[in-house]
Amino acid sequence: MMEFTEYLAELKDPSARLSVAGLQQLASLEREQPAALRSAWPQIEAERRRQVVHLLVELAEDNVDLNFDAVFFAALEDEDAAVRADAVRGLWECEGRDLIAPLLRLLEKDEEPEVRAEAALALGRFVVLSELGSLREEHFQQVEEGLRRALEDELEVDEVRGRALEAIGASDRPWVEQAIQAAYESEAPRLKVSALHAMGRSCDGRWLPVLIAELANDDPEVRYEAATALGSLADRRAVSRLAPLLQDHPTVLRIVRSHHERLDGRGLPDRLAGDAIPLPVRIVTAADTFDAMTTARPYRPALPAQQALDELERCAREQFDPAVVAAFRRVYPAQAGSPPTAPLTAATSVVGQPAPAS
Repeated sequence: MMEFTEYLAELKDPSARLSVAGLQQLASLEREQPAALRSAWPQIEAERRRQVVHLLVELAEDNVDLNFDAVFFAALEDEDAAVRADAVRGLWECEGRDLIAPLLRLLEKDEEPEVRAEAALALGRFVVLSELGSLREEHFQQVEEGLRRALEDELEVDEVRGRALEAIGASDRPWVEQAIQAAYESEAPRLKVSALHAMGRSCDGRWLPVLIAELANDDPEVRYEAATALGSLADRRAVSRLAPLLQDHPTVLRIVRSHHERLDGRGLPDRLAGDAIPLPVRIVTAADTFDAMTTARPYRPALPAQQALDELERCAREQFDPAVVAAFRRVYPAQAGSPPTAPLTAATSVVGQPAPAS
């Protein structure tokens, strides 16, 4: 307990650097530790509490073995709205029934729309559990009633009402289908987008014609939600309508899929190697890695450009294309503010397209 107490004292010190190793001490708290955390939490400066909760959310996403639920539960009561919103996000995969009441309280009483919207979304997990037969009816009724009140409250902002609709969309209650239809036909753009999302969560084939029709909508957000919802329906009849959308930006789609590939074939998701990795992908992979290394994080400083360039070269032939790394070094100055040692045509020669005329 002594070591944990010392770390809590360090958290209160705004001059102490937040580190991954230190933050991991907040995982899987036992016995008297959660109570000690709740006692110390209000004594930490607001900006630092924001940083801590945000970093814990990121750490939990990167490592599923890290459980910071005790911290997130304590942060649900925080006076700072940004902390409360991030705390709800951190509890996204929590299925404990003891989370239902706090989320309903935030949905109904929190003064910030962002927090209410996050609470509504998080309650959607319990809707799915109910549909799977893993939630008692009495618990689901609490969730259903809370989401329905938020959805039908015309004084509530559309963002919160829309999130409530998305959350309840997975339920097969008859009123939910009617609510989706009403939101879709409403004049509120936000509610229409949420209705499309809810159609997908419903997994009900009756919405197939509506979603296919919305693929031709002028609004890109509407098209995106319609395509995503069709994926959730998993109806083969939608494939012929979705397939042409893949041709809109094939290079971008390829980059999105393959930018974690490695030159040596040990990357993901397809284990492509060498020239089998498209050249634009190899370029973006190197540039994205450089950007990550030279960008400061709350838990570590940015690397100097020269050191990041050296790291790219060290990993060339295994992770990165040596030709891409060499071209990147030529066009990116090692010292801030100094001119490139070669014109930008050096980079465009790697891409294989001419540089634009000046």
